[in-house]
Amino acid sequence: MRHLRHPPLAGPIMLLALAAIMLDCWVAWAQELPGSTAFQPHAPAPADATEMVARLTTLPTAVEGLRLRATPDVWDREGTAARLVAFAPSLERYGLNWGVSASVELPDGLASAEMDVLCLSDALQAFGVFTGLQVGDGIPAALGEGAQWAGDRLLLWQGPYVVIIEPDSPRVRVEAQVLALAQAVSAQLPLPERRPLLVRLMPAVRMQRLTLVYWPRQVPDVPTLSQALSARYLGEVGAARLVLADLGNETAARACYRQLLRELDPSGLYWPLPGLGGQNAVITDDGRGMAMLLQEGQYVAAVLEVTDHVLAEALLRITLTHIHTVQP
Repeated sequence: MRHLRHPPLAGPIMLLALAAIMLDCWVAWAQELPGSTAFQPHAPAPADATEMVARLTTLPTAVEGLRLRATPDVWDREGTAARLVAFAPSLERYGLNWGVSASVELPDGLASAEMDVLCLSDALQAFGVFTGLQVGDGIPAALGEGAQWAGDRLLLWQGPYVVIIEPDSPRVRVEAQVLALAQAVSAQLPLPERRPLLVRLMPAVRMQRLTLVYWPRQVPDVPTLSQALSARYLGEVGAARLVLADLGNETAARACYRQLLRELDPSGLYWPLPGLGGQNAVITDDGRGMAMLLQEGQYVAAVLEVTDHVLAEALLRITLTHIHTVQP
């Protein structure tokens, strides 16, 4: 049995809650800044892996006490570094161009570390690798928004590049030395002016840490969508998951929206959200719960796993606003 067809937000209290969430999101979006520029100047993009090797061999002149154990190695998706073999299928999925690996002794003789610089086809693919490698608490590192600790491993996302530094000692013992190395490597790579557009379209407020993931192909449980970001959000009384896909053009997005609507609501008992514009639908089902869909231009957004419908509607409205206002 399906729910009655009525707007999910009816009373003034719910409307105020919706407005509060949207205001939080707009304030956060207005205050967002591009990645840290604290470590300028940065080098132009390396022409190839060989040039990256040459740049890494200069690191001991930038970090006092650092020593390279050997000349860095070059590899590609067919010859992944041994410690990344388990992640090799993902590297291929995200469009790896090349990788360079180096083994170093950290300053003060405290430890050694293995380091990898990965070059992906673009910044969004690199973001997918960066999020895919995240584990544990994802403690932010003091290198800007694109750097964090994954256990004892340091991850750095910078444009189409991902840097991985894995020391052989606990982070608490070598944090300063690893950060100094990461800063020196960061300076050897170009610094992007802004994050990829699809990342900037996602609402930031109320997003759960380490849930933002990029899917270049099919989203696992929503195969109709691809080239999509997904993240979970927490509201006052529940949660919701937002999936935002870039279909490349409006025709493809419209077809994708219609297919997804047929899959989620085969009986056609959806209703539109008032004042939202575009193609949109609210779907309720006793088995699958509530879902909300939106198609605007080349984008399709789906809010799934909804247990807080105020939050879900706010996410959809904020996403639509970002599509219209965020500059490419």
